[in-house]
Amino acid sequence: GSMKAIWNKVTRELINILNVHPKVKGFQILNDNGLHLLGAYENKWIPDTPSKRNNILNVLKNWNSASNSSPVEGLEIALKRYTSKKHKTSIYIFGDEFTGGSYTPVFSTIKKLSKRKNIRISGVGFISLGITNDRFATLMREIAESNNGTFLGLPIIGMDLRQYER
Repeated sequence: GSMKAIWNKVTRELINILNVHPKVKGFQILNDNGLHLLGAYENKWIPDTPSKRNNILNVLKNWNSASNSSPVEGLEIALKRYTSKKHKTSIYIFGDEFTGGSYTPVFSTIKKLSKRKNIRISGVGFISLGITNDRFATLMREIAESNNGTFLGLPIIGMDLRQYER
């Protein structure tokens, strides 16, 4: 969707997140609709090895899947399948827009699925005035604050805006 124009920036930020966590027990990458980047690892963690990280980055560069600009479905799958009471889990949500209706169902779903789990949900927003709406930032600031996370809003700089001209 709209993030394809800034996909290099998105993948660089994912690399930054992985570098902040040089060794984890495992990781998983889903799109906003809950589609797994590596279908072979659906319902299980991708082992954290240098070769898996490199493989993920190579596959991610060419990943092209449909998007409804709402992280709800992907977040719901992440909370149901990849969190537990026993283990700490960090979830990072990348996005630029939220096209959903009310925020309330999103908050209700998260509250229901994260109850008594040791999770942290953070957001990375790619913000461009006049191109993206502020609804993703609003949603993610609230989610992050309520779930021990952080929201980072990154400006989109150096992007060819001609494709968005009306």
